[in-house]
Amino acid sequence: MQKIRSIQAGSFYRYVMLSAFLIAFIGGAVLWSANKSAEGSVKWDAAAGKQLEHELMKLHESLNSMDIESIRQKVIGDDVLVTFDVDPDTLKPVKLTSQEAILQYTERFFKSLKKSGIVSKAEHPMIACRAVNGFGACTEECKIKLYLPDGSMQEQQLRASVLAVKQKDGWKWIQWHMSEAGPSYPIQK
Repeated sequence: MQKIRSIQAGSFYRYVMLSAFLIAFIGGAVLWSANKSAEGSVKWDAAAGKQLEHELMKLHESLNSMDIESIRQKVIGDDVLVTFDVDPDTLKPVKLTSQEAILQYTERFFKSLKKSGIVSKAEHPMIACRAVNGFGACTEECKIKLYLPDGSMQEQQLRASVLAVKQKDGWKWIQWHMSEAGPSYPIQK
């Protein structure tokens, strides 16, 4: 039962990042080719990259607190650069092609955690972001701790890639993917 819960909780975070890895790679290639200087290197905006790192930390806080309204303001999704994940109930692949689809999926995930009594917390993320011309990409490594109702805990090491666009009211997340960076570890009480 704990293994299934671990898979369900991990699938949300994997969804937050599987496709983004591919999209980040493609996006990076597009950015590189579209924004080369005379010497052939990208002119990254360091200040925008730092701002994006801060915004990703705020998204983590919203996810940790299961604040769907805050997530609604930060995540807009994209119908071309779609997000892929695994359905927490059926364990089958799903394609999330809009903000509403992402929010519905996230709400289902939160309800599943609440119903099972599991508390999920992303801790100590190591985040690096790059941005240029209103487009940004981030990578991160973090630990997800799943606190189970019986007092035990499971820990998952995860890696993620996230894409964002800058709009009038700030950075908005359009795509992400997260996958396990290693095995999950049950930790005793």
